[in-house]
Amino acid sequence: DGIVNEDDISRIESIIAGDHPKLIFEDQLGVTVTVDTPVHSVAPLMFSPLQLVTQLGAVDKVVAMGNTVQSMGNKSFVIMEHPDLIDLPKIGTTADPSTEAIIQAKPDLILGTSHTSTEISQLVSQNTGIPFAYFDCDESFDGENGAYEVWRKLGLLLGDAERNRAEELIQFCDEKTNMIGNKISLVTDEEKPRVYIAASAKGDISITPKNYEPIHNAGGNNVAKGMSANTILD
Repeated sequence: DGIVNEDDISRIESIIAGDHPKLIFEDQLGVTVTVDTPVHSVAPLMFSPLQLVTQLGAVDKVVAMGNTVQSMGNKSFVIMEHPDLIDLPKIGTTADPSTEAIIQAKPDLILGTSHTSTEISQLVSQNTGIPFAYFDCDESFDGENGAYEVWRKLGLLLGDAERNRAEELIQFCDEKTNMIGNKISLVTDEEKPRVYIAASAKGDISITPKNYEPIHNAGGNNVAKGMSANTILD
């Protein structure tokens, strides 16, 4: 619910103390999830949760992946960095996760994004007996569903090392963004470069997001800011 109450504090303190209870939380799509902590193995269906797990230094806990992730092969930076991931079992697509493959992989937790409907995720969880949680983050660091919030929540699930890693990442990002912010505060809007980021593509047409905070944080002006969704830029 976005509010930290006494029960939340008690659970967090219990995790820190090493009691490892069941953790009940609401994921990013509002689904209530119950997980035994620490989580020893995960099966991400999409890139975002896989990236989050590897950022927390828990790549060894990935026991299976969605078909979409593996089909990218060396086009994925995560798989380029961790090539052994390509050999892990496939557990189906975001729209059609394989119940049988998930049961065979035996993850403690399935990680998904909004590419998988809540109806499908709940059905998969019921049929496998394995909790399914949505983990993704927007491009902000400290906003709602930003990297800081998601790192901390996922770190609580994965264990002490990952929880500590989350805080290290947050401290590092704060230091760097503050340093950059101090420098670009001296630059006027007229002096800032106009930036286009080719985030993805459909055929020969590249696609850019209207809002992309890293451009702003780095001192640039997003050329697509404020434009309608179907605008074609020359």
